[in-house]
Amino acid sequence: MFSSKQLHLISSDRCYEELLHDASLRGEADLSYRVSNHWTTYGTLAYVRGKNETRNTPLAQITPLEGRIGFTYTGDMFSGGVLLRSVASQHRTDTSYGNIAGQDIGPSGGFSVFSVNGSARLKKGISLSVGIDNLFDRTYAEYLSRSGAMVSGFSQTTRVDEPGRFLWAKVSLDLR
Repeated sequence: MFSSKQLHLISSDRCYEELLHDASLRGEADLSYRVSNHWTTYGTLAYVRGKNETRNTPLAQITPLEGRIGFTYTGDMFSGGVLLRSVASQHRTDTSYGNIAGQDIGPSGGFSVFSVNGSARLKKGISLSVGIDNLFDRTYAEYLSRSGAMVSGFSQTTRVDEPGRFLWAKVSLDLR
């Protein structure tokens, strides 16, 4: 998908707004394949590229290439899955430019995280799900790190690391 539009750009180190013309290219792809009655594999890929044509710079706040690949098992009483999420490094930045939700603070490194989950139906209408996100306890920060979003009067100067290994559990109750 290609889009071209006009928008206002706010700079943290400049006290003005400029009208700019931008161009961006976006693409997403999803693919899944049922290997057997119980097993499915899937993958996704997302990419965005943007350019501030007024200033001839990369468009600020554009996420890097991201891909996911996973496998799921679905049975009568149990289900489970594994997921590998990989995000490329981002070097196309426009430092100190962005929008009200955040500004580019510089290039970011790429990362990959691996997650697992499982679910069991305990009784009719009751299920228990458990999982581990970031199984290998990888230290990483998202390029658009909303955890470090600007607070009025303060400049965002660093990305905030995402949680390390994260264990979770959920009980679901269906009252129908």
